[in-house]
Amino acid sequence: MKLLRTAPALARPAPSKPPLPVPKPPAATATGFVKPPKPGLVLSPFKPKVTQADAVASARALLSGAPRKDEQSGHIIISDPADANDVSDEFGDRAAAANAQLARNGELETEALARLSTTERSQYLRVQRQLSADPVAKLALQTLLFEGKLPGGALLKNLSKLTTQSLGEGVDRARLIADVVQEVATPTCINQQDKNTCVATAATIQLVLQNPAEYVRLISGLASPEATVTTLGGDVLKVEGTPDSASRRTLSAQLLTPALMELGNGIFNYDEASDTTQYGPFGAPGLLAFGADLVAASITGKDYTWAPAVAPLKGVTMDAIVAQLEKGNTVLAGIDYQGLGGHELLVTGLETHDGCEYVRVINPWGREELIPRDEFQEDLMAMAHES
Repeated sequence: MKLLRTAPALARPAPSKPPLPVPKPPAATATGFVKPPKPGLVLSPFKPKVTQADAVASARALLSGAPRKDEQSGHIIISDPADANDVSDEFGDRAAAANAQLARNGELETEALARLSTTERSQYLRVQRQLSADPVAKLALQTLLFEGKLPGGALLKNLSKLTTQSLGEGVDRARLIADVVQEVATPTCINQQDKNTCVATAATIQLVLQNPAEYVRLISGLASPEATVTTLGGDVLKVEGTPDSASRRTLSAQLLTPALMELGNGIFNYDEASDTTQYGPFGAPGLLAFGADLVAASITGKDYTWAPAVAPLKGVTMDAIVAQLEKGNTVLAGIDYQGLGGHELLVTGLETHDGCEYVRVINPWGREELIPRDEFQEDLMAMAHES
């Protein structure tokens, strides 16, 4: 992992390549893990009818994964969801649990669909049919319905468009829709995997949280035969290469993330195959200092401000982050993560547990965690936020 500099003390952390992933232990056999409530239980006729709140709580337990403590970093992992393209979505205990929940929620879903307009109901069912092989994605779609995130806006319309539009080379429709639905339902699952793309991935997560319909629109354009789309900021994104079915990343990430890397590197060229940017005769991973600003401003259509966190003034930068959180904004922040080098995180809040103050972040390694505030501030390198 390298830190790329445009000028001394004005560095933007390059995305850090994560270590080889540690397999997640099954919830049923893990020791010391908080086991989520068992989904899919058959209700006794003597028990009250399942409510929409019950259905959402059970689905969220399955989609988000169990909290745990990361032994390597000491951070509290609030949620560590499976990747949107995890094979357990289609086979095994996770798929079985999702199917059980779907069966239990059938009457609730029928009632919720009856409240949609005829057009919206048709759009929902078209998307649902594409998810027939992926019960976890199907449950994610149902959860979005129960949470009221589909009616009355562009999200459902844009998801439905994916079911009928022409697609570019290497784009599998069912796989793409399953990935996108789960990423919209659980943005924490978006994972940079083994690529040095933490800045682009963190900015993507921020967009999904703020404007999921726009995220789907970007994916729709890149998945088309033209393989291009214009951002809200007016920049043209283009697909870099052909999607690889053997990649650990989701199909949606393969389409969008390299395009954002190309955007964030400005005049320099990003090579997806080698995961490097060519700066003249030299190649290096990650983005330059202005990268996060360019990416976030372009895909959100908003103005962004970037600020370094130099040693004597890290407290000032931390105070600026807190001020943004108090306004209800999330903040892109680069830190020297556990001494591994520069790594971009999305800061979403502050929390206090047992007298210790924590910074709540979404890590683009596909998890949400709590980092002690003192540690976070000491490791802080830079931040970018809405102006």
